[in-house]
Amino acid sequence: MSNPTSSNQPTFGRLALAALGVALLCSVSGAAQQSELSPYSRYGFGLIGQLQAPAYAGMGGMETTMLTGFQFQPNNPASATYLSQTTFQASGIANHVRLKQGEASASAAFGSPGPFGIVVKRNGGKNALILNLSPYSNSGYAISRSNTYDGIGLANERYEGDGGLSALNIGWARVFKGSKRVPAGSDSIRIQSNALHLGVQTHYLFGQISRTSTVDIIDPTFLDHRNRFTAQHRSITANAGMVYDQLLHVRYDDRGDFEQSLSLRMGGVFTPSTNLHSSLASIDETTQTLGGIPVPLDTAFYSERLDYRARMPRSFSLGSSFHFARG
Repeated sequence: MSNPTSSNQPTFGRLALAALGVALLCSVSGAAQQSELSPYSRYGFGLIGQLQAPAYAGMGGMETTMLTGFQFQPNNPASATYLSQTTFQASGIANHVRLKQGEASASAAFGSPGPFGIVVKRNGGKNALILNLSPYSNSGYAISRSNTYDGIGLANERYEGDGGLSALNIGWARVFKGSKRVPAGSDSIRIQSNALHLGVQTHYLFGQISRTSTVDIIDPTFLDHRNRFTAQHRSITANAGMVYDQLLHVRYDDRGDFEQSLSLRMGGVFTPSTNLHSSLASIDETTQTLGGIPVPLDTAFYSERLDYRARMPRSFSLGSSFHFARG
């Protein structure tokens, strides 16, 4: 909340004792599939990325009410009006994954871009334009293993995946502020007493994911097998966000200098359920490796669904926090 302490911003140490009063984060409906970075997640979206900016992810994803004047939250459009001016934001994310089966194990480290976007806001203005693009998921992996089977001998298995989904946000936010006069020494001053931040943005999900699994039998008298699965997904919905700040208490000394204040912040984000449109294709084929290149010989199974429909779940989050500032 912007109040007389704007020139004396409290540090995190001062906010630590009373920064969070109550935090409630809820997700309704378990219809969506969230899968890990694994070749065994055949129909999932891949590994769902970190949708918060890194600073919010470091606080456990408390995105509803932990807002600042220099960073906006892509999932909460109402956060855009907290910015002091036009802001460009970019981030990166590093991941480490370890797979284990029996005594064998493998690990890999990789990085990817995080949410990045721009909020156009005039210094001191009440409106903000939001443009943001976030990697939603990725399915990039390449895993191989070798086993000896009875009757066929040594066989190499390989699992590969690539592609992913992205989320595009275009929205608008506005803040409504109220003020009142409070005593300050022998005089009185007008300060901001409350503020209502509202925001709405489109949430367009799009992208393609492909997965390939191959069994290569070293003995040339046996044919090899390959399965390829491709999915193109698209979905559009909207996010609505709201944050309300209320000044509960403020005190000035006899000279009119600010001493302390206590404010309550409440917020929420809602995303309605929407249709997911997908084009799915799967093919199982017999192959033979010639010169290191798998050559298709016969198709054992082929399936194609050009307009497969599913539902993306609705979700909402609610939160509240107390903010204490001292001069």
